[in-house]
Amino acid sequence: MFKGGMGIIRKLKIKYQLMIILLVLLSIVCSIFLLALQVSFLIYDKQLYQQLERSLNLSVSDIQNEMDNMEKLSLTVALDYRIQEQLQLIQKTSGTYENVKELEEFRNTMMVYLLSEKYLSSIRFVGHGGYEFAAGQDNILLDDRLKREALERAALEKGGMAYVEPSEHSPYVLGAREVLSIRNTSLEDLGTLLLQLNLAPLVEKHFGEVDDRSNLYILSDGRLLYSWGNDRRLTEADLAFPDKQGYRIAKAGGWRYFVAYTTSDATGWTYTTVLPYDYIFSKKIQLRNVLFLVFAVLFVSAIYTSYRFAHTITKPIEALASSMRIAESGDFQQLSPAAEKQMRTDEVGYLQRRFTVMIQRIQYLIRENYEKQLALKDTEYKALQAQINPHFLYNTLSSINWMARRNDQTDISKMVEALSRLLRISISEKASVISLGEEADILRDYMHIQQIRYTDRLAFRIMIPAGYDNCPIPKLTLQPIVENAIKHGVEMMLEPCCITVQAMEEENALCIVITDNGPGMDEETVRRLNRFEYKSQGTGIGLKNIHERLQLLFGADYGIHCDSSPGGGTAVTVRLPKEGLTHAEGIIGG
Repeated sequence: MFKGGMGIIRKLKIKYQLMIILLVLLSIVCSIFLLALQVSFLIYDKQLYQQLERSLNLSVSDIQNEMDNMEKLSLTVALDYRIQEQLQLIQKTSGTYENVKELEEFRNTMMVYLLSEKYLSSIRFVGHGGYEFAAGQDNILLDDRLKREALERAALEKGGMAYVEPSEHSPYVLGAREVLSIRNTSLEDLGTLLLQLNLAPLVEKHFGEVDDRSNLYILSDGRLLYSWGNDRRLTEADLAFPDKQGYRIAKAGGWRYFVAYTTSDATGWTYTTVLPYDYIFSKKIQLRNVLFLVFAVLFVSAIYTSYRFAHTITKPIEALASSMRIAESGDFQQLSPAAEKQMRTDEVGYLQRRFTVMIQRIQYLIRENYEKQLALKDTEYKALQAQINPHFLYNTLSSINWMARRNDQTDISKMVEALSRLLRISISEKASVISLGEEADILRDYMHIQQIRYTDRLAFRIMIPAGYDNCPIPKLTLQPIVENAIKHGVEMMLEPCCITVQAMEEENALCIVITDNGPGMDEETVRRLNRFEYKSQGTGIGLKNIHERLQLLFGADYGIHCDSSPGGGTAVTVRLPKEGLTHAEGIIGG
Protein backbone atom coordinates (compact mmCIF):
# COMPACT_ATOMS: atom_id res chain seq x y z
CA MET A 1 0.00 0.00 0.00
CA PHE A 2 2.85 2.36 0.86
CA LYS A 3 4.61 1.58 -2.42
CA GLY A 4 1.38 2.14 -4.31
CA GLY A 5 0.92 5.53 -2.64
CA MET A 6 4.50 6.51 -3.41
CA GLY A 7 3.97 5.46 -7.02
CA ILE A 8 0.94 7.72 -7.30
CA ILE A 9 2.85 10.62 -5.72
CA ARG A 10 5.76 10.19 -8.15
CA LYS A 11 3.34 10.55 -11.07
CA LEU A 12 2.20 13.97 -9.82
CA LYS A 13 3.79 17.24 -10.81
CA ILE A 14 6.78 18.41 -8.80
CA LYS A 15 4.68 21.24 -7.37
CA TYR A 16 2.17 18.82 -5.90
CA GLN A 17 4.91 16.47 -4.70
CA LEU A 18 6.56 19.36 -2.89
CA MET A 19 3.20 20.44 -1.47
CA ILE A 20 2.53 16.92 -0.17
CA ILE A 21 5.98 16.74 1.46
CA LEU A 22 5.52 20.13 3.11
CA LEU A 23 2.00 19.23 4.28
CA VAL A 24 3.21 15.93 5.74
CA LEU A 25 6.02 17.69 7.61
CA LEU A 26 3.63 20.41 8.73
CA SER A 27 1.10 17.80 9.89
CA ILE A 28 3.76 16.00 11.91
CA VAL A 29 4.90 19.25 13.55
CA CYS A 30 1.30 20.28 14.25
CA SER A 31 0.45 16.88 15.71
CA ILE A 32 3.44 17.06 18.03
CA PHE A 33 2.48 20.62 19.00
CA LEU A 34 -1.14 19.67 19.70
CA LEU A 35 -0.07 16.64 21.70
CA ALA A 36 2.37 18.70 23.75
CA LEU A 37 -0.28 21.38 24.26
CA GLN A 38 -2.83 18.81 25.39
CA VAL A 39 -0.35 17.19 27.78
CA SER A 40 0.60 20.58 29.19
CA PHE A 41 -3.07 21.43 29.74
CA LEU A 42 -3.61 18.10 31.49
CA ILE A 43 -0.63 18.72 33.76
CA TYR A 44 -1.80 22.28 34.37
CA ASP A 45 -5.33 21.07 35.18
CA LYS A 46 -4.02 18.48 37.61
CA GLN A 47 -1.83 21.01 39.40
CA LEU A 48 -4.68 23.50 39.46
CA TYR A 49 -7.06 20.88 40.86
CA GLN A 50 -4.58 19.94 43.56
CA GLN A 51 -3.93 23.59 44.45
CA LEU A 52 -7.64 24.34 44.61
CA GLU A 53 -8.22 21.21 46.67
CA ARG A 54 -5.53 22.29 49.14
CA SER A 55 -7.02 25.80 49.33
CA LEU A 56 -10.53 24.50 49.99
CA ASN A 57 -9.36 21.85 52.43
CA LEU A 58 -7.40 24.53 54.25
CA SER A 59 -10.64 26.41 54.84
CA VAL A 60 -12.26 23.17 56.00
CA SER A 61 -9.35 22.55 58.36
CA ASP A 62 -9.95 25.99 59.90
CA ILE A 63 -13.50 24.93 60.72
CA GLN A 64 -12.25 21.63 62.10
CA ASN A 65 -9.66 23.50 64.19
CA GLU A 66 -12.45 25.53 65.80
CA MET A 67 -14.22 22.31 66.72
CA ASP A 68 -10.96 20.94 68.08
CA ASN A 69 -10.58 24.13 70.10
CA MET A 70 -14.10 23.60 71.46
CA GLU A 71 -13.14 20.07 72.48
CA LYS A 72 -9.92 21.30 74.10
CA LEU A 73 -11.87 24.01 75.94
CA SER A 74 -14.37 21.48 77.27
CA LEU A 75 -11.51 19.28 78.47
CA THR A 76 -9.82 22.27 80.12
CA VAL A 77 -13.05 23.20 81.88
CA ALA A 78 -13.70 19.61 82.97
CA LEU A 79 -10.22 19.28 84.46
CA ASP A 80 -10.07 22.75 86.04
CA TYR A 81 -9.42 22.14 89.76
CA ARG A 82 -11.23 25.35 90.81
CA ILE A 83 -14.37 24.46 88.78
CA GLN A 84 -14.48 20.97 90.24
CA GLU A 85 -14.24 22.45 93.73
CA GLN A 86 -17.05 24.90 92.98
CA LEU A 87 -19.29 22.15 91.60
CA GLN A 88 -18.80 20.01 94.68
CA LEU A 89 -19.62 22.98 96.96
CA ILE A 90 -22.73 23.73 94.90
CA GLN A 91 -23.96 20.17 95.41
CA LYS A 92 -23.27 20.26 99.17
CA THR A 93 -24.76 23.70 99.88
CA SER A 94 -27.98 23.41 97.94
CA GLY A 95 -30.56 26.06 99.00
CA THR A 96 -28.14 28.21 101.02
CA TYR A 97 -26.55 31.58 100.52
CA GLU A 98 -23.25 29.82 100.05
CA ASN A 99 -24.82 27.94 97.18
CA VAL A 100 -25.89 31.17 95.44
CA LYS A 101 -22.44 32.63 95.89
CA GLU A 102 -20.73 29.58 94.43
CA LEU A 103 -23.13 29.52 91.48
CA GLU A 104 -22.31 33.15 90.68
CA GLU A 105 -18.58 32.49 90.85
CA PHE A 106 -19.01 29.41 88.64
CA ARG A 107 -20.99 31.45 86.08
CA ASN A 108 -18.26 34.10 86.00
CA THR A 109 -15.61 31.43 85.46
CA MET A 110 -17.64 29.96 82.57
CA MET A 111 -17.99 33.42 81.03
CA VAL A 112 -14.21 33.83 81.00
CA TYR A 113 -13.87 30.56 79.10
CA LEU A 114 -16.70 31.54 76.77
CA LEU A 115 -15.09 34.84 75.81
CA SER A 116 -11.84 33.07 74.92
CA GLU A 117 -13.49 31.50 71.86
CA LYS A 118 -14.89 33.86 69.19
CA TYR A 119 -17.30 31.41 67.55
CA LEU A 120 -18.53 29.74 70.75
CA SER A 121 -22.17 30.83 71.20
CA SER A 122 -22.91 29.54 74.70
CA ILE A 123 -21.78 27.29 77.55
CA ARG A 124 -24.35 25.38 79.56
CA PHE A 125 -23.98 23.20 82.58
CA VAL A 126 -26.58 20.67 83.63
CA GLY A 127 -26.14 19.44 87.20
CA HIS A 128 -27.59 16.33 88.82
CA GLY A 129 -29.11 18.39 91.60
CA GLY A 130 -31.70 19.83 89.26
CA TYR A 131 -29.89 23.08 88.69
CA GLU A 132 -28.95 24.35 85.24
CA PHE A 133 -27.54 27.60 84.01
CA ALA A 134 -26.19 29.06 80.77
CA ALA A 135 -23.74 31.75 79.79
CA GLY A 136 -23.57 32.86 76.18
CA GLN A 137 -23.12 35.51 73.55
CA ASP A 138 -26.42 34.58 71.83
CA ASN A 139 -29.75 34.21 73.54
CA ILE A 140 -30.38 30.85 71.92
CA LEU A 141 -32.73 28.52 73.77
CA LEU A 142 -31.59 24.92 73.66
CA ASP A 143 -34.21 22.53 72.35
CA ASP A 144 -35.18 19.90 74.98
CA ARG A 145 -34.81 17.11 72.43
CA LEU A 146 -31.27 18.22 71.51
CA LYS A 147 -30.38 18.59 75.19
CA ARG A 148 -31.58 15.09 76.05
CA GLU A 149 -29.73 13.65 73.04
CA ALA A 150 -26.54 15.50 74.05
CA LEU A 151 -26.80 14.23 77.66
CA GLU A 152 -27.34 10.66 76.46
CA ARG A 153 -24.36 10.74 74.10
CA ALA A 154 -22.12 12.32 76.75
CA ALA A 155 -23.12 9.60 79.23
CA LEU A 156 -22.06 6.96 76.69
CA GLU A 157 -18.67 8.62 76.21
CA LYS A 158 -17.99 8.59 80.03
CA GLY A 159 -15.92 11.74 80.13
CA GLY A 160 -15.20 11.89 76.41
CA MET A 161 -16.48 14.48 73.94
CA ALA A 162 -19.80 13.81 72.25
CA TYR A 163 -21.32 15.80 69.36
CA VAL A 164 -24.84 16.51 68.21
CA GLU A 165 -24.83 17.40 64.53
CA PRO A 166 -26.28 20.62 63.15
CA SER A 167 -29.43 20.48 61.06
CA GLU A 168 -30.75 22.38 58.08
CA HIS A 169 -32.69 24.60 60.50
CA SER A 170 -29.93 25.13 63.04
CA PRO A 171 -26.30 25.99 62.19
CA TYR A 172 -25.12 25.09 65.71
CA VAL A 173 -22.83 22.20 66.58
CA LEU A 174 -23.56 20.98 70.11
CA GLY A 175 -20.69 19.43 72.07
CA ALA A 176 -21.27 17.58 75.37
CA ARG A 177 -18.83 16.23 77.97
CA GLU A 178 -19.43 14.81 81.45
CA VAL A 179 -17.42 16.49 84.21
CA LEU A 180 -15.98 13.76 86.44
CA SER A 181 -14.34 14.40 89.76
CA ILE A 182 -10.58 13.92 89.72
CA ARG A 183 -10.06 14.47 93.44
CA ASN A 184 -10.68 10.80 94.19
CA THR A 185 -10.59 7.56 92.26
CA SER A 186 -14.37 7.20 92.19
CA LEU A 187 -14.68 9.63 89.26
CA GLU A 188 -17.95 11.06 90.62
CA ASP A 189 -20.21 12.57 87.96
CA LEU A 190 -20.51 16.30 88.77
CA GLY A 191 -22.72 17.21 85.77
CA THR A 192 -22.58 17.67 82.00
CA LEU A 193 -20.97 20.56 80.14
CA LEU A 194 -22.75 21.66 76.88
CA LEU A 195 -21.05 23.95 74.36
CA GLN A 196 -22.67 25.48 71.27
CA LEU A 197 -20.53 26.40 68.22
CA ASN A 198 -22.14 28.65 65.58
CA LEU A 199 -21.03 27.42 62.12
CA ALA A 200 -22.61 30.26 60.09
CA PRO A 201 -20.10 33.08 60.83
CA LEU A 202 -17.24 30.57 60.83
CA VAL A 203 -18.10 29.29 57.37
CA GLU A 204 -18.81 32.80 56.11
CA LYS A 205 -15.37 33.96 57.25
CA HIS A 206 -13.35 31.16 55.69
CA PHE A 207 -15.36 30.38 52.56
CA GLY A 208 -16.46 33.92 51.80
CA GLU A 209 -12.77 34.78 51.43
CA VAL A 210 -12.21 31.90 48.98
CA ASP A 211 -15.08 32.71 46.59
CA ASP A 212 -18.63 33.94 47.01
CA ARG A 213 -19.82 31.21 44.59
CA SER A 214 -18.46 28.38 46.74
CA ASN A 215 -20.75 26.00 48.61
CA LEU A 216 -20.11 23.87 51.71
CA TYR A 217 -21.87 20.65 52.59
CA ILE A 218 -21.36 18.74 55.85
CA LEU A 219 -22.53 15.14 55.74
CA SER A 220 -22.54 12.24 58.15
CA ASP A 221 -23.00 8.72 56.77
CA GLY A 222 -24.41 10.19 53.55
CA ARG A 223 -26.93 12.37 55.42
CA LEU A 224 -26.77 16.12 54.93
CA LEU A 225 -26.13 17.91 58.24
CA TYR A 226 -25.42 21.43 57.12
CA SER A 227 -25.09 23.38 53.89
CA TRP A 228 -23.86 26.86 53.08
CA GLY A 229 -24.20 28.64 49.74
CA ASN A 230 -26.87 29.39 47.18
CA ASP A 231 -26.40 26.48 44.75
CA ARG A 232 -28.59 23.45 45.58
CA ARG A 233 -28.27 21.42 42.37
CA LEU A 234 -26.13 18.65 43.89
CA THR A 235 -28.02 16.03 45.89
CA GLU A 236 -26.84 13.81 48.73
CA ALA A 237 -26.30 11.02 46.18
CA ASP A 238 -23.99 13.30 44.16
CA LEU A 239 -21.97 14.00 47.33
CA ALA A 240 -21.41 10.36 48.32
CA PHE A 241 -17.76 9.32 47.82
CA PRO A 242 -16.05 5.98 48.53
CA ASP A 243 -12.76 7.44 49.82
CA LYS A 244 -12.08 9.84 52.68
CA GLN A 245 -10.38 12.63 50.76
CA GLY A 246 -9.97 13.77 47.18
CA TYR A 247 -11.51 15.78 44.37
CA ARG A 248 -13.49 15.18 41.22
CA ILE A 249 -15.62 16.84 38.54
CA ALA A 250 -19.38 16.34 39.07
CA LYS A 251 -22.30 17.18 36.76
CA ALA A 252 -25.78 18.24 37.82
CA GLY A 253 -28.50 20.11 36.01
CA GLY A 254 -26.33 20.60 32.93
CA TRP A 255 -23.60 22.28 35.02
CA ARG A 256 -20.13 21.08 35.93
CA TYR A 257 -18.73 21.47 39.44
CA PHE A 258 -15.34 21.07 41.03
CA VAL A 259 -15.88 19.05 44.23
CA ALA A 260 -13.25 18.66 46.97
CA TYR A 261 -13.99 16.61 50.06
CA THR A 262 -12.30 15.46 53.26
CA THR A 263 -13.48 13.41 56.26
CA SER A 264 -12.77 14.38 59.87
CA ASP A 265 -11.21 11.63 61.96
CA ALA A 266 -12.67 13.14 65.16
CA THR A 267 -16.33 13.40 64.14
CA GLY A 268 -16.53 11.21 61.04
CA TRP A 269 -18.22 14.09 59.20
CA THR A 270 -17.44 14.69 55.54
CA TYR A 271 -16.80 18.29 54.57
CA THR A 272 -17.54 18.83 50.88
CA THR A 273 -16.79 22.07 49.09
CA VAL A 274 -18.31 22.76 45.65
CA LEU A 275 -17.35 25.41 43.10
CA PRO A 276 -18.80 26.03 39.60
CA TYR A 277 -16.26 24.61 37.14
CA ASP A 278 -16.85 27.08 34.30
CA TYR A 279 -16.51 30.06 36.62
CA ILE A 280 -13.20 28.88 38.11
CA PHE A 281 -11.62 27.72 34.90
CA SER A 282 -13.12 30.31 32.55
CA LYS A 283 -9.77 32.01 32.03
CA LYS A 284 -8.10 28.69 31.28
CA ILE A 285 -10.85 27.80 28.81
CA GLN A 286 -10.52 31.21 27.16
CA LEU A 287 -6.74 30.79 26.95
CA ARG A 288 -7.09 27.34 25.38
CA ASN A 289 -9.63 28.62 22.85
CA VAL A 290 -7.34 31.52 21.95
CA LEU A 291 -4.38 29.14 21.53
CA PHE A 292 -6.37 26.82 19.29
CA LEU A 293 -7.60 29.79 17.26
CA VAL A 294 -4.05 31.09 16.86
CA PHE A 295 -2.91 27.60 15.94
CA ALA A 296 -5.66 27.29 13.30
CA VAL A 297 -4.69 30.66 11.82
CA LEU A 298 -1.01 29.67 11.76
CA PHE A 299 -1.86 26.30 10.21
CA VAL A 300 -3.87 27.91 7.40
CA SER A 301 -1.12 30.49 6.92
CA ALA A 302 1.49 27.72 6.77
CA ILE A 303 -0.54 25.86 4.14
CA TYR A 304 -0.86 29.02 2.06
CA THR A 305 2.86 29.79 2.50
CA SER A 306 3.73 26.21 1.50
CA TYR A 307 1.62 26.53 -1.62
CA ARG A 308 3.24 29.85 -2.53
CA PHE A 309 6.69 28.44 -1.83
CA ALA A 310 6.08 25.35 -3.98
CA HIS A 311 4.55 27.49 -6.71
CA THR A 312 7.54 29.85 -6.67
CA ILE A 313 9.99 26.97 -7.07
CA THR A 314 8.08 25.03 -9.71
CA LYS A 315 6.67 27.90 -11.76
CA PRO A 316 9.84 28.39 -13.88
CA ILE A 317 10.15 24.61 -14.28
CA GLU A 318 6.56 24.41 -15.53
CA ALA A 319 7.17 27.34 -17.87
CA LEU A 320 10.30 25.63 -19.21
CA ALA A 321 8.41 22.34 -19.66
CA SER A 322 5.64 24.18 -21.52
CA SER A 323 8.21 25.82 -23.80
CA MET A 324 9.78 22.41 -24.45
CA ARG A 325 6.42 20.96 -25.45
CA ILE A 326 5.90 23.84 -27.89
CA ALA A 327 9.41 23.39 -29.25
CA GLU A 328 8.77 19.66 -29.58
CA SER A 329 5.77 20.38 -31.78
CA GLY A 330 8.03 22.48 -34.07
CA ASP A 331 6.01 25.70 -33.74
CA PHE A 332 8.85 28.00 -32.63
CA GLN A 333 6.84 31.13 -33.40
CA GLN A 334 4.72 30.64 -30.26
CA LEU A 335 7.77 30.70 -28.02
CA SER A 336 8.41 33.92 -26.14
CA PRO A 337 11.69 33.55 -24.24
CA ALA A 338 11.84 35.42 -20.93
CA ALA A 339 14.14 38.40 -20.56
CA GLU A 340 17.62 37.60 -19.25
CA LYS A 341 17.21 39.69 -16.09
CA GLN A 342 13.91 37.94 -15.27
CA MET A 343 15.52 34.51 -15.25
CA ARG A 344 16.58 32.90 -11.98
CA THR A 345 20.23 32.50 -11.12
CA ASP A 346 19.97 28.90 -9.93
CA GLU A 347 20.08 25.65 -11.93
CA VAL A 348 16.57 26.22 -13.30
CA GLY A 349 17.65 29.64 -14.57
CA TYR A 350 20.67 28.04 -16.18
CA LEU A 351 18.43 25.55 -17.99
CA GLN A 352 16.15 28.38 -19.12
CA ARG A 353 19.07 30.33 -20.52
CA ARG A 354 20.53 27.32 -22.30
CA PHE A 355 17.11 26.42 -23.68
CA THR A 356 16.62 30.00 -24.91
CA VAL A 357 20.01 29.93 -26.58
CA MET A 358 19.21 26.62 -28.20
CA ILE A 359 15.85 27.86 -29.52
CA GLN A 360 17.46 31.01 -30.87
CA ARG A 361 20.11 28.99 -32.67
CA ILE A 362 17.53 26.63 -34.15
CA GLN A 363 15.41 29.53 -35.35
CA TYR A 364 18.47 31.12 -36.89
CA LEU A 365 19.36 27.92 -38.73
CA ILE A 366 15.81 27.48 -39.96
CA ARG A 367 15.72 30.99 -41.34
CA GLU A 368 19.15 30.64 -42.96
CA ASN A 369 19.11 27.18 -44.43
CA TYR A 370 15.41 26.19 -44.44
CA GLU A 371 14.72 22.52 -44.54
CA LYS A 372 18.00 21.48 -46.22
CA GLN A 373 20.18 23.33 -43.75
CA LEU A 374 18.05 22.07 -40.84
CA ALA A 375 18.65 18.47 -41.90
CA LEU A 376 22.38 19.17 -42.19
CA LYS A 377 22.41 20.80 -38.79
CA ASP A 378 20.62 17.81 -37.30
CA THR A 379 23.40 15.57 -38.65
CA GLU A 380 26.05 17.88 -37.25
CA TYR A 381 24.28 18.02 -33.92
CA LYS A 382 24.26 14.23 -33.69
CA ALA A 383 27.94 14.15 -34.56
CA LEU A 384 28.58 16.75 -31.90
CA GLN A 385 26.70 14.68 -29.35
CA ALA A 386 29.02 11.75 -30.07
CA GLN A 387 32.04 13.97 -29.35
CA ILE A 388 30.89 15.43 -26.04
CA ASN A 389 33.72 15.60 -23.54
CA PRO A 390 33.25 12.70 -21.04
CA HIS A 391 34.19 14.99 -18.17
CA PHE A 392 31.29 17.30 -19.07
CA LEU A 393 28.95 14.31 -18.93
CA TYR A 394 30.35 13.25 -15.57
CA ASN A 395 30.07 16.78 -14.16
CA THR A 396 26.52 17.13 -15.45
CA LEU A 397 25.54 13.78 -13.92
CA SER A 398 27.18 14.83 -10.65
CA SER A 399 25.10 18.04 -10.66
CA ILE A 400 21.92 16.05 -11.30
CA ASN A 401 22.88 13.65 -8.52
CA TRP A 402 23.50 16.57 -6.15
CA MET A 403 20.11 18.12 -6.96
CA ALA A 404 18.37 14.77 -6.48
CA ARG A 405 20.01 14.29 -3.09
CA ARG A 406 19.12 17.80 -2.03
CA ASN A 407 15.47 17.15 -2.89
CA ASP A 408 15.51 13.68 -1.21
CA GLN A 409 15.00 11.93 -4.57
CA THR A 410 16.89 8.79 -3.56
CA ASP A 411 15.85 6.69 -6.57
CA ILE A 412 16.96 9.37 -9.02
CA SER A 413 20.25 9.78 -7.17
CA LYS A 414 21.04 6.06 -7.24
CA MET A 415 20.00 5.82 -10.87
CA VAL A 416 22.29 8.72 -11.85
CA GLU A 417 25.20 7.21 -9.92
CA ALA A 418 24.72 3.87 -11.67
CA LEU A 419 24.49 5.57 -15.08
CA SER A 420 27.65 7.57 -14.34
CA ARG A 421 29.60 4.41 -13.55
CA LEU A 422 28.27 2.72 -16.70
CA LEU A 423 29.33 5.66 -18.88
CA ARG A 424 32.73 5.82 -17.25
CA ILE A 425 33.50 2.15 -17.86
CA SER A 426 31.97 2.20 -21.37
CA ILE A 427 33.89 5.29 -22.54
CA SER A 428 37.12 4.27 -20.87
CA GLU A 429 39.74 3.09 -23.36
CA LYS A 430 42.32 1.93 -20.83
CA ALA A 431 41.49 -1.79 -21.00
CA SER A 432 39.39 -3.97 -23.27
CA VAL A 433 39.60 -6.88 -20.78
CA ILE A 434 38.53 -6.45 -17.18
CA SER A 435 38.01 -8.72 -14.18
CA LEU A 436 34.81 -10.69 -13.68
CA GLY A 437 34.18 -8.71 -10.50
CA GLU A 438 34.27 -5.41 -12.44
CA GLU A 439 31.98 -6.86 -15.11
CA ALA A 440 29.55 -7.92 -12.34
CA ASP A 441 29.59 -4.35 -10.98
CA ILE A 442 28.72 -3.03 -14.45
CA LEU A 443 25.88 -5.51 -14.59
CA ARG A 444 24.58 -4.47 -11.18
CA ASP A 445 24.57 -0.79 -12.16
CA TYR A 446 22.77 -1.57 -15.42
CA MET A 447 20.17 -3.73 -13.67
CA HIS A 448 19.63 -1.11 -10.99
CA ILE A 449 18.58 1.34 -13.71
CA GLN A 450 16.35 -1.25 -15.38
CA GLN A 451 14.71 -2.25 -12.09
CA ILE A 452 13.78 1.36 -11.40
CA ARG A 453 12.25 1.46 -14.87
CA TYR A 454 10.33 -1.83 -14.66
CA THR A 455 9.83 -1.87 -10.81
CA ASP A 456 8.06 -5.09 -9.79
CA ARG A 457 8.02 -6.52 -13.32
CA LEU A 458 11.73 -7.33 -13.18
CA ALA A 459 13.68 -9.40 -10.63
CA PHE A 460 17.45 -9.89 -10.83
CA ARG A 461 19.89 -12.13 -9.02
CA ILE A 462 23.63 -12.45 -9.49
CA MET A 463 25.41 -15.37 -7.87
CA ILE A 464 29.15 -15.19 -8.59
CA PRO A 465 31.41 -16.40 -5.77
CA ALA A 466 34.12 -13.96 -4.70
CA GLY A 467 36.79 -16.48 -5.66
CA TYR A 468 36.10 -15.82 -9.36
CA ASP A 469 36.32 -12.01 -9.13
CA ASN A 470 39.82 -11.90 -10.71
CA CYS A 471 38.88 -14.06 -13.70
CA PRO A 472 39.46 -12.02 -16.96
CA ILE A 473 36.54 -11.27 -19.27
CA PRO A 474 36.15 -8.85 -22.22
CA LYS A 475 34.48 -5.64 -21.15
CA LEU A 476 30.70 -5.47 -21.72
CA THR A 477 30.29 -9.18 -22.33
CA LEU A 478 27.42 -9.92 -19.95
CA GLN A 479 25.49 -6.65 -20.21
CA PRO A 480 24.32 -7.07 -23.85
CA ILE A 481 23.13 -10.62 -23.07
CA VAL A 482 21.10 -9.38 -20.07
CA GLU A 483 19.77 -6.54 -22.24
CA ASN A 484 18.49 -9.11 -24.77
CA ALA A 485 16.88 -11.07 -21.92
CA ILE A 486 15.02 -7.93 -20.81
CA LYS A 487 13.96 -7.09 -24.35
CA HIS A 488 12.67 -10.57 -25.21
CA GLY A 489 11.57 -11.45 -21.65
CA VAL A 490 10.17 -8.51 -19.64
CA GLU A 491 8.71 -6.65 -22.61
CA MET A 492 6.98 -9.82 -23.88
CA MET A 493 5.48 -10.87 -20.52
CA LEU A 494 2.67 -9.66 -18.29
CA GLU A 495 3.92 -11.43 -15.18
CA PRO A 496 7.24 -10.57 -13.50
CA CYS A 497 10.42 -11.70 -15.26
CA CYS A 498 13.28 -13.14 -13.20
CA ILE A 499 16.83 -12.94 -14.63
CA THR A 500 19.62 -14.87 -12.90
CA VAL A 501 23.38 -14.66 -13.53
CA GLN A 502 25.24 -17.60 -12.00
CA ALA A 503 28.87 -18.80 -12.17
CA MET A 504 29.48 -22.56 -12.38
CA GLU A 505 32.83 -24.31 -12.63
CA GLU A 506 33.35 -27.14 -15.13
CA GLU A 507 36.43 -29.31 -15.77
CA ASN A 508 38.38 -26.85 -17.89
CA ALA A 509 36.16 -23.80 -17.95
CA LEU A 510 34.24 -21.29 -15.86
CA CYS A 511 30.66 -20.94 -17.13
CA ILE A 512 28.58 -17.81 -16.59
CA VAL A 513 24.92 -18.75 -17.19
CA ILE A 514 22.31 -16.03 -17.79
CA THR A 515 18.78 -17.45 -17.45
CA ASP A 516 15.31 -15.92 -17.63
CA ASN A 517 11.77 -17.22 -17.27
CA GLY A 518 10.59 -15.51 -20.45
CA PRO A 519 8.46 -16.96 -23.26
CA GLY A 520 11.41 -18.87 -24.70
CA MET A 521 12.07 -19.80 -28.35
CA ASP A 522 11.33 -22.70 -30.64
CA GLU A 523 14.00 -25.15 -31.74
CA GLU A 524 14.59 -23.58 -35.15
CA THR A 525 15.11 -20.11 -33.71
CA VAL A 526 17.59 -21.48 -31.16
CA ARG A 527 19.48 -23.34 -33.91
CA ARG A 528 19.79 -20.19 -36.04
CA LEU A 529 20.76 -18.14 -33.01
CA ASN A 530 23.61 -20.52 -32.09
CA ARG A 531 24.84 -20.30 -35.72
CA PHE A 532 24.67 -16.48 -35.40
CA GLU A 533 22.44 -16.11 -38.43
CA TYR A 534 20.58 -13.19 -36.79
CA LYS A 535 22.06 -9.75 -37.17
CA SER A 536 22.27 -7.30 -34.29
CA GLN A 537 19.38 -4.83 -34.27
CA GLY A 538 19.84 -1.17 -33.38
CA THR A 539 23.19 0.06 -32.14
CA GLY A 540 23.82 -2.69 -29.59
CA ILE A 541 26.50 -5.34 -29.45
CA GLY A 542 25.36 -8.58 -31.11
CA LEU A 543 25.87 -12.09 -29.74
CA LYS A 544 28.08 -12.93 -32.71
CA ASN A 545 30.36 -10.02 -31.85
CA ILE A 546 30.66 -11.22 -28.24
CA HIS A 547 31.30 -14.82 -29.34
CA GLU A 548 34.05 -13.77 -31.77
CA ARG A 549 35.75 -11.58 -29.13
CA LEU A 550 35.83 -14.49 -26.66
CA GLN A 551 37.28 -16.95 -29.21
CA LEU A 552 39.80 -14.42 -30.42
CA LEU A 553 41.01 -13.79 -26.88
CA PHE A 554 40.76 -17.24 -25.29
CA GLY A 555 40.54 -19.79 -28.10
CA ALA A 556 38.03 -21.87 -30.08
CA ASP A 557 36.88 -23.82 -26.99
CA TYR A 558 35.28 -20.72 -25.49
CA GLY A 559 32.41 -18.49 -26.46
CA ILE A 560 28.63 -18.40 -25.90
CA HIS A 561 25.84 -20.94 -26.38
CA CYS A 562 22.05 -20.55 -26.15
CA ASP A 563 19.44 -23.04 -24.88
CA SER A 564 15.66 -22.42 -24.88
CA SER A 565 12.24 -23.97 -25.31
CA PRO A 566 8.79 -22.44 -25.85
CA GLY A 567 7.40 -21.34 -22.47
CA GLY A 568 10.53 -22.63 -20.68
CA GLY A 569 12.65 -19.49 -20.66
CA THR A 570 16.12 -19.01 -22.13
CA ALA A 571 19.64 -19.75 -20.86
CA VAL A 572 22.78 -18.23 -22.43
CA THR A 573 26.11 -19.74 -21.30
CA VAL A 574 29.38 -17.82 -21.51
CA ARG A 575 32.43 -20.15 -21.35
CA LEU A 576 35.63 -18.65 -19.95
CA PRO A 577 39.01 -20.30 -19.17
CA LYS A 578 39.50 -21.10 -15.49
CA GLU A 579 43.03 -19.76 -15.39
CA GLY A 580 42.68 -17.10 -18.08
CA LEU A 581 45.46 -16.06 -20.49
CA THR A 582 48.71 -14.36 -19.70
CA HIS A 583 47.85 -11.90 -22.43
CA ALA A 584 44.42 -11.23 -20.88
CA GLU A 585 45.87 -10.83 -17.39
CA GLY A 586 48.36 -8.37 -18.77
CA ILE A 587 45.50 -6.36 -20.21
CA ILE A 588 43.71 -6.31 -16.82
CA GLY A 589 46.81 -5.10 -15.10
CA GLY A 590 47.17 -2.27 -17.57
